[in-house]
Amino acid sequence: MTRDEFAKLLYDNGVYNTLQFIDSAKGSMLDACYYKDLILELCKDILIENDQWRNSWTIDQIDEKTKWKKVNTGKWPRFETQLLNLTLSKIRLRDMFIKGFFQSCRNTFDEMAQAANAACLAFRAKRIEKVDFPQLAKMFCQQTYCQAFPSISSWFIKIQSSNDYKYIDMYCNRTKHTCSVETKAAFPIVGEGKKTTIEPFYRQDSTGTIQNDRKEVVDYLQVAYEFMRDAYKDFIDALTQEVPKKTFTDNRLYTVSVYQKMMKGTPESNFSMAYIVEDPDYDSMPEQIEVLFITEVKQKILSMNCPFYTIYIRSKTNSQEYIGKYEAIDEIGEDSLLRFRKYKKIAHNKDELPLIYQAMIDKRQKDIYYNNNPFVEITTITDDEDFLRRVYLPF
Repeated sequence: MTRDEFAKLLYDNGVYNTLQFIDSAKGSMLDACYYKDLILELCKDILIENDQWRNSWTIDQIDEKTKWKKVNTGKWPRFETQLLNLTLSKIRLRDMFIKGFFQSCRNTFDEMAQAANAACLAFRAKRIEKVDFPQLAKMFCQQTYCQAFPSISSWFIKIQSSNDYKYIDMYCNRTKHTCSVETKAAFPIVGEGKKTTIEPFYRQDSTGTIQNDRKEVVDYLQVAYEFMRDAYKDFIDALTQEVPKKTFTDNRLYTVSVYQKMMKGTPESNFSMAYIVEDPDYDSMPEQIEVLFITEVKQKILSMNCPFYTIYIRSKTNSQEYIGKYEAIDEIGEDSLLRFRKYKKIAHNKDELPLIYQAMIDKRQKDIYYNNNPFVEITTITDDEDFLRRVYLPF
């Protein structure tokens, strides 16, 4: 399945925001691949420099009787390289890239967890800031979610129990929160046996002490990378089976309408307001909704976070009457991250100002007007021809 086909699957099933996490996971995998290739080249380059140094040795006879000889080794190789006019240690770069490799692998699993959260849990999704792989694994291993999402649940159980995932996770936790894991390169004076290794380390957690054995860098990085790559392929297969169920995608909106008024003669009465029409009636409408603007234009899917703090509810029988509203529970700020914004329903108190007057004096919407765009249906009342032309300029 191509990216466009997968994007269409997510769009058709109300979880298009999942795509950003899939793209991010693919980016982290590419980062890991770059790190892996750089590490292998650095290891090779360090060994070549070491061999060149060994081959440069000279041997002088000291004493004919004892046959003693003097080996002139010259200076120890510096193992340095030039990058952007900077002189850098190849060994330091190698160790830095090894950390980067494992962190990119770990990021990939966290981003797949974000994708599972968005695609499967949808309206019941956990807050993005609190999601990581262990938390989602724990959730999808619960009986309720095992039954609702058997493919994704099986995937989490398989990955979490894998020794390769455990090693990646423990390596990252150790290097992020404690100290570096030692890396050694064996440079024999004579003979072969050249190897670069990640040295043993252990980690203590709630289950006790876990010992991680020595890993040969050249071999294990390829093993870890292939494990992550295969896990990603299996994840996409599992997600493809779960997404069409639309398990928790109710109470989501992908568009609203906007009514705006801008009169040159009476600027104090100018305002804009977002609204939806009651469906089927006010009392039956959900107590909470989520909004993310998503639409398809010429086979291209477009999306944008919802900027409105208040979305009013208009009567379906009287276009001049507003009978309630939804107010945002959370702020979204300026961010490229797509989020379904949560809103709670608030009934209109008859003793308060009519809702349309509340919209007129809403400071959040003062002097804010909207141009023609594919996300909202705009109704504009104005006596300003220039303003009207600007509003309906092509998107």
